[in-house]
Amino acid sequence: MTQSEIGAYILLLCHQWNRGSIPVEPERQQNVAKGPVSPHVLAKFQICPDGMLRNERLEQERSKQETYREKQRQKGLASGAARAKNTQPNNNHGSTTVQPSGEPKGNSPSPSPSPIKKDKSPSASVASEHKDFIQEWASAYKLNLGRDYTFNSGRDGKAVKDLLQTQIPSGELIAIAVKAWKMMVNPKFFNCKQAATIHGFYNKLNDIRLELNPPKQTVSCVQDGALPLWKGGNL
Repeated sequence: MTQSEIGAYILLLCHQWNRGSIPVEPERQQNVAKGPVSPHVLAKFQICPDGMLRNERLEQERSKQETYREKQRQKGLASGAARAKNTQPNNNHGSTTVQPSGEPKGNSPSPSPSPIKKDKSPSASVASEHKDFIQEWASAYKLNLGRDYTFNSGRDGKAVKDLLQTQIPSGELIAIAVKAWKMMVNPKFFNCKQAATIHGFYNKLNDIRLELNPPKQTVSCVQDGALPLWKGGNL
């Protein structure tokens, strides 16, 4: 795919993930993709029995996630039931300790509480309205870099909140990240390498955008015959 086709493909996949399918009408497809949708990109989506267009692989991933979440929910319910069953009043009938006369009775030691495991999943650390962006980022990350994204609940959670306050549409943010990922192998694109994480992407967002779309340099002459002076760069 060309760079523009990759951007259109990613935006259409994100739309399907959020809405369940992509528009059938060409003009609405272009609205979602922020530009033309080539036949090569459209071929990645199939017409389903309900008449809607979907990417089959994406729906398989959705099904896997739903199955995994249901298994985790069942495990949580079973674990909670087991803890409730084992938590019984501790009536120490076998104790022979006698408190001295006139002395207040000491408090019996309470059983040590079970350690609380901190849930590092995005759903536990980020507000529900930010989950869609995280899922879009993770899907695009896996598709383009071939590996799962490791979510940092602290720094990434705050970065997602700040990113969504920039007024830049989430689809456009993902498209910028995709372009940056493709330039990370180029040593000249130092800022693009920061897009390897959500918090790095947010901290260097302006620099990444300038790196991907540098301002055009202009030439001006002091006088006839003088050497050209470059604005914004060195000769």
